[in-house]
Amino acid sequence: MASPLACIGLATDGDAGFRQLMSRIAPDVCESVVDGVHVGRWQDDSGAALVLGWRGGEITDFIPCAVPKFVHSR
Repeated sequence: MASPLACIGLATDGDAGFRQLMSRIAPDVCESVVDGVHVGRWQDDSGAALVLGWRGGEITDFIPCAVPKFVHSR
């Protein structure tokens, strides 16, 4: 079974690959803080998106998702 990341075109190779992906997208994450948890969202041009929650440098929540192309045309 494919990983959730692979299903949206962001497959990684284990923990090291996941860390590399996170460091690559970190500068582009739109961020706010809710109850001490940093909440961020990142999206690439293809519509692949990640919603992240982290506290003290540790990821607490992670949701891969995709935004349908028709949403971009509005």
